[in-house]
Amino acid sequence: MNALGLSPEQLAERRTRLHAGDASNIMSGNYRAVYRRIKGIDPEDDLSGEFRVQLGSYTEPFNLAWTMRQTGRPIEYFSANTLCQNAWFLLTGGACNIDELAVCKRHPFMAANLDGMTT
Repeated sequence: MNALGLSPEQLAERRTRLHAGDASNIMSGNYRAVYRRIKGIDPEDDLSGEFRVQLGSYTEPFNLAWTMRQTGRPIEYFSANTLCQNAWFLLTGGACNIDELAVCKRHPFMAANLDGMTT
């Protein structure tokens, strides 16, 4: 089984920028949690043992391919996981992008790990 989740390098990178997962803490005024995550004071939650998180990760290529089929909009898929890349290719015939990290050009302190993107 291919490992899912963020690599140690990706986890270290998360401490250098604000990520989409910080939005709820920022919007609720819980800046301390964001500061503590970035400084490495509080460890990231390990969701590798959560069934629904793992299920969502493995069904991601199917969900995005289904959405693409239903809407007619092209979707770029991003995954560093070989199993998910192969599933995407079998479902769509398209290639998968490996680089999941998107850094904001205007605000380089903000970033997100992409799953899929459409324009």
